[in-house]
Amino acid sequence: MLRRHPVRAAVLLALVAAAIVVRFVAPAAGEGHHAGFDWLTNGLYIFDFAILALPVYWLAAPWLRDTLRDNHAKVKTDIDLAKAAFDQAEGRFSAAEARLKNLSAEVDSLMAEFRQLGQAERDSLAHEGAVLSEKIREETDFRLSQAVKMARAELTEVVVRRAFDHVEGRMGLQARGTVPDALVDEVVRGVTKEAPGS
Repeated sequence: MLRRHPVRAAVLLALVAAAIVVRFVAPAAGEGHHAGFDWLTNGLYIFDFAILALPVYWLAAPWLRDTLRDNHAKVKTDIDLAKAAFDQAEGRFSAAEARLKNLSAEVDSLMAEFRQLGQAERDSLAHEGAVLSEKIREETDFRLSQAVKMARAELTEVVVRRAFDHVEGRMGLQARGTVPDALVDEVVRGVTKEAPGS
C-alpha cells in the first residue's frame, strides 16, 4: 500500500521520527510538575498521541474504507436479496391465496355438481322405479285377468258338466230310456250359451 502512495510513506516516516524525538523530550519536560494545564507538557503528549494515531489512521484508513465499502456492498446485496426473496415469497403467498380461493370455488362447484348428479340419479331411480312399478302393475293385471278367465273357463266347465249330469239324470228319469244324441247336443248348446264367460 505504501508503494502506491510514496507521499504517504514519506509523511509516515517523518511522523515516526518526530514521535521518537518527542518521546525523549517529553519525559524531560514533565519533570517539574505544575498545577493546571501546562501547554508544553500536555501539548507534547497530545502531539505524541497525534504522531502515533495519524500513521495508524493513514495505514488503516484505506483498509477500513475498503472493508466498510465491501461490508456496505455486502449488506446492500443482502438487503436486495432479502427484498427479492420477500417479493418472491409475497408472490408465492398471493398465488397460494388465489389458488386457495380458486380451490374453494372449485370445491363449491364440485359440491354443486355432485348435488346435481345425486338429484339426477335420484330422479332417474324414481323414474325407473315408477316404470318398473307400472310394468309390475300391468303384468299383475294381465295375470289376474288371465287367472279370472281361466277360473271362468273352469267354472263354466264345472257348471256345464253338472248341468249335463243333472239334465241327463232328469231326462233319464222322465224317459226311462236312452236319450237321443240330438237332444243332448241341443241341451249342451243351450247351457253353453247361458253359462257365464262365454
